Amino acid sequence: MHQPLNERRQTVLDWVGQGCPDGVWPDSTFKVSAQALQSRGLIRITKRRRHWSAQLTDKGRQHLTDHGICPVEQNAAPPAQPSRKPSPPRPKTAPRAVRTTQTNSSKNWPRTTAASSSPSNPAHTQ
Repeated sequence: MHQPLNERRQTVLDWVGQGCPDGVWPDSTFKVSAQALQSRGLIRITKRRRHWSAQLTDKGRQHLTDHGICPVEQNAAPPAQPSRKPSPPRPKTAPRAVRTTQTNSSKNWPRTTAASSSPSNPAHTQ
């Protein structure tokens, strides 16, 4: 026969019994306790494609009831964890215009200098 649950495992079992509400665990350390609870037959853990979920077994439901806790029926997942997946691709946009290289003579035209902008320069008109 197993020893009584320690505080951490009891807290995880209570959490699973409540339907695994979000915001309870700041990280995924609860999963170690969940594994121990599964080995005792109190919960069932399912892992599929990076999705983790836990459900009470009949034995786990009975344990909570014996301790005065009314479990809810659930099929829930743990709190959202930071994704380690790469960010989704950006939406496709129209290709950018190709920039052409200007020649030395065209990239300086028209060039305004202090001499060309002065009123004494006959080539400059305002």
